[in-house]
Amino acid sequence: MSIWLHRISHEYEISKPLLESGYLSIGFRDFLVDASFFPSMKNPALDSEAKFEILKGMPSKCGWEGGTRTIYNLGRFLVDFKPEDLSLVPSWGTFSLYKLQGSVIPISDIPIEALQKVKTLSGHTVTLKVGDLAKADVSVHDTYDLGYVWPVIAVESDIPRSYADAALTARMKIRQTNAKIDEFELNIQKAVEAFKNNRPPSLYLSIMDSMPDQLLEIIHKELNPGQLEKLIARYFKKIGATEVVIPAKNAPKDNQEADAYVVAAFDQIKARINVQVKHHEGVTDEWAVSQIQAYAAERQNIAGLITTRFFGLFQPAIISQRQLIILRLTLQ
Repeated sequence: MSIWLHRISHEYEISKPLLESGYLSIGFRDFLVDASFFPSMKNPALDSEAKFEILKGMPSKCGWEGGTRTIYNLGRFLVDFKPEDLSLVPSWGTFSLYKLQGSVIPISDIPIEALQKVKTLSGHTVTLKVGDLAKADVSVHDTYDLGYVWPVIAVESDIPRSYADAALTARMKIRQTNAKIDEFELNIQKAVEAFKNNRPPSLYLSIMDSMPDQLLEIIHKELNPGQLEKLIARYFKKIGATEVVIPAKNAPKDNQEADAYVVAAFDQIKARINVQVKHHEGVTDEWAVSQIQAYAAERQNIAGLITTRFFGLFQPAIISQRQLIILRLTLQ
């Protein structure tokens, strides 16, 4: 499978509706006058080099004055494009992804019933007139310069360009009609996935995604256990706690197995969160869970455990993310 960037800006008035109806188009209508040209392009006995030699002779045969370099766009469209290839089609502010189906055909081979469903961007119906695609609702022979089409199915349509990264955005700015862009497969996959998840590239999000590991490392190196408790207390204040207390470590307790390091009250939601804070290396054991469960059970509050390291596998209710592990239990 190859990936092709292909523009449809030529005759956009009709090429866009055709694409939405399942046909990716290109110009070169003048080449249709040579009945032998298209069969030669599809002849499996001829290799690519021979086909491109035939292609290079077409401008003089047809009186076509579009320039030798541009005919290579048609060559890729007729010879190099293959079924199941992907085509990225840029448009103004967006891009779409299509999969090629079947085989390339002359514009005159589009089924008439399919054309009857197509309207130009200005609302005209279209039909075939003497083998040319033309407006059906005007008396003059008003034809479009489209010669060939690939049947396609949409993979993803109208993705805003803001979902493309810098490299893919730059590639979509090339001026030629088509180009092979296999090297951008991962860039395209990322853009499509971001679009599906409604998550366009963002410097802020990229920074935030990279911060947890770095922040955890700083906490390990720079903060002692008491400072980590103060950091968590400040966090609770920041998110709206009415009151935050760090109980004294030597305060008398009825239950010596019950302990909490930070207690945060949220009066608006009538909740108190009791948190065990563990700043250490290695694995946080079940004793920390038992302490905070006992402390919260005495007060019928919410229990939580924050640790800078891993839990063992004893507690399935533990939620783990980037080595910062939080346990929240609502006790009945």
